[in-house]
Amino acid sequence: MDGTNQSLTEVNMQIQRDSYDSFDKMLQQARVLSSNNIVEITLGGYYRVSKGNFELPSNCHIIGGGTVFLDNEESDQAVFKVENKQNFILKNITISSSKTTDLWGKTCNGIEIRGCSNFELSGLNISYRTDAISISDSSHFRVENCLVHKLGEEGIAIRACFSWLVFNNDIYEHNGDGILLKTSGSPSYDGKIICNRIFSATDAFGLKGTLGGGITLNDEKTGSSTTFSNLLVSGNSISNTSYGIAFTNIQNLKVVANDIDTVVRFGIIVDNALHNNPQQYPIKKNNRLWQYGEKYRPSRGGIL
Repeated sequence: MDGTNQSLTEVNMQIQRDSYDSFDKMLQQARVLSSNNIVEITLGGYYRVSKGNFELPSNCHIIGGGTVFLDNEESDQAVFKVENKQNFILKNITISSSKTTDLWGKTCNGIEIRGCSNFELSGLNISYRTDAISISDSSHFRVENCLVHKLGEEGIAIRACFSWLVFNNDIYEHNGDGILLKTSGSPSYDGKIICNRIFSATDAFGLKGTLGGGITLNDEKTGSSTTFSNLLVSGNSISNTSYGIAFTNIQNLKVVANDIDTVVRFGIIVDNALHNNPQQYPIKKNNRLWQYGEKYRPSRGGIL
């Protein structure tokens, strides 16, 4: 057997093998070691796992060029789940799954984070999940340089969080919002959404007949008495989506130098109701809008 055939055989065996037990054991060991130390795991190769909901400990940095493939059709399996932890990193990892349809309204997310602080998600490639990244009740974090796509709902969802940055991510082929913010009735403040690209929304992986959107802060159902304070939305590109940028219950908002092209419903709107903006709040600066609105004409465009 020559070297090439041997390498292919080893790869096929690795793909067929269920790595759940070894992967879970690795994280359990990291949990023990990280109580007083920073543990760095270099994740290379391909890991096919039959179950998810892997729990990351505090002080754990997982980096490398590896792939975690969740071979599971259940609707409540995230790949990584982190609660009440701090100082962790996930970097340069591919996350995907065998569940490629019926992803709307499920909890089969890529990464779920709740009640955490001081963490970084960077260089991730996440596909075939409900939300790629879902973060709640957390603070002091960065989500940057990620590719998230083929999603039943949101690309990046941030709920009831403060002091965070979402930078230079590509979000596409999504059925929900590209970047969704919610206050969830809790103080939410100091966020930055900078230089992200959201494009090519679809209904292929979620709810048929609906198209994914751009960037929004909304309460989706009943509204909220809690406002988001101090939000910068700058240098983002949004194209071929349901809408561009939409905010409710917001104060100290800057929407600057965004590029919005070919959206169905509206370009930029800010009010207590997503479909109504009679005050025309003067907060938009140097944003370029082209072909936007329910009945946009091919020549419709401008600078706001």
